Amino acid sequence: MSKSIFVFLLFLACNSFSQEVPNHTWKIIVKDSLTADQNLVLVSQTLLANDFAIENTDPGSHKIKSAIKQLENSSSTYFFEFTALAGAIEVTGEWNTNTTIYFQGVKSKSTFKPIENRGGRSGEVFIKMNDFALKMSGSYFYVF
Repeated sequence: MSKSIFVFLLFLACNSFSQEVPNHTWKIIVKDSLTADQNLVLVSQTLLANDFAIENTDPGSHKIKSAIKQLENSSSTYFFEFTALAGAIEVTGEWNTNTTIYFQGVKSKSTFKPIENRGGRSGEVFIKMNDFALKMSGSYFYVF
């Protein structure tokens, strides 16, 4: 009996320290102890320190949008959006394959879609978003 309790506690401890990102995650929440204004400054500084330009900042709603960036070795582009709250930062984003399809004389251009952890190019962009979120200290929660 004590052996099975020990194994269970060991399993629980390992899972506490290694959080796997669930499939179809579309939002990352970074929990911290800062005010909304402090989080807005933190996001701005983190963007600029990591070679991102800022497309738009709305201090009233505490939102920041990064400028569009190109995914390495791809025509795909992406941007991140942040909402700075008291005690948390919400991180989301959108990506685009930048492809144009011609079918029977009709031109169809790709549009921006939400970044989601689901493999393929979207998964690659999600890794970029997750890596960026991990640069801000706090506890991390995933919404899927």
